[in-house]
Amino acid sequence: MLQAQGATLVPVTVANTQAPGILFDEFERDINAYLARLPEHAPMDTLTDIVAFNQGRPQMRFGQTILVDSEAIDLADPATLAAYDANKARGLAESRGSIDTVLTTNDLDAIVSLSGTTGVAARAGYPSVSVPAGYVATTGRPANVTFMSTAFTEATLLSLAYDYEQASLLRRPPSQVNPTLFQCLEPEKDREAGCAP
Repeated sequence: MLQAQGATLVPVTVANTQAPGILFDEFERDINAYLARLPEHAPMDTLTDIVAFNQGRPQMRFGQTILVDSEAIDLADPATLAAYDANKARGLAESRGSIDTVLTTNDLDAIVSLSGTTGVAARAGYPSVSVPAGYVATTGRPANVTFMSTAFTEATLLSLAYDYEQASLLRRPPSQVNPTLFQCLEPEKDREAGCAP
């Protein structure tokens, strides 16, 4: 599809950082900062509130491991903060170095993958955009193509992603992919709530 639209494809490998992950380290701090900006009447004030709210709820079938593990990390501890800062700096430098090296040595405008590079882009703080690329035949789950590049290339990435999406026309509404998700369980009651028959 990309080649048919005039793209030159070059196989590349984008190495991820070897630095330890920092998601759990910063999650509680960042979610608490977000919640603090919400209106006073917001139902949750802290990650601890969210964890307590989720306890024993049947919809939590996948658990809340990230939340609980994040809650246990104390960035106020100087040793924990120092390790976090070092891992964050290393991850940023290695991720950016990997992306920039691949782009420069291959003279590329963007790196394209089947979502395999989203973590590298996120760790680097670089832009990426994902667009629909069809559905997995065996599961019906959506697949996507990710376009990623270096700093300040958002306009280029959005243009590439838009062109791909318009050429492929692979996106279908969820109601077409799996119509059973949109069937009314109790037709009369659900119709009143806006469920289509």
